[in-house]
Amino acid sequence: MRVFALGVLLTLAACAPQPTRVTGQSGSGAGVAFYPSQSGAIWQYLKDGERSDSTPYVLRVEGPQSYNGRILTGMRFIGRGQDINYFRQFDERGVRLIAQGATNFYDLVYDDPILEYPPEKELVVGKTWSGVTTATLTQSRQAPQKLRVIYSFRVAAKEKYKVGDITYDAFLILRDNRLEDLSGRAEPSTESQRIRFVPYIGEVQSREGLVLVNYNFKK
Repeated sequence: MRVFALGVLLTLAACAPQPTRVTGQSGSGAGVAFYPSQSGAIWQYLKDGERSDSTPYVLRVEGPQSYNGRILTGMRFIGRGQDINYFRQFDERGVRLIAQGATNFYDLVYDDPILEYPPEKELVVGKTWSGVTTATLTQSRQAPQKLRVIYSFRVAAKEKYKVGDITYDAFLILRDNRLEDLSGRAEPSTESQRIRFVPYIGEVQSREGLVLVNYNFKK
């Protein structure tokens, strides 16, 4: 039996510059939302402790895109061999992940969206949310697989978090994931993640464990 890599399939968000240097407004010219999603927004990340001139990972908002008859916000995460597309819905209910995939590698479509962030007024210390959904995983040259995704989030604290010379007031969010193959062809996988989120900026510590070193918009 195979074991799924949750870091590849469930990494929901997000996400060499000089540390946190603003390089100009995003392409849309629109104001920045509590959960930033304006077209053209770019975040650059490095692994914690890497040299500032290392090649960064980049998360970019591609903008409104049609997906299965719906207009969603497309986002793309690239760097060091990774190239993953995400389709999210941003509205008054929060942030929901609808689907994700890597071209010529896999597509993962959730039957019910994963709630990644609650409505902005509900993002407070002590807030919890969770869910269970099924999803269809399609990989190249393999039959589609039906999966069960179980997830939970907890806003554990609001604390100072320093990246380079910048100190943020960040929400510490703990996330637990479990992925089950309903066909029984693979063993279940579990993963725990630590996310640090700053309103109007985004994830300063991403779910991949990367740290924000640059972004191209103003709060």
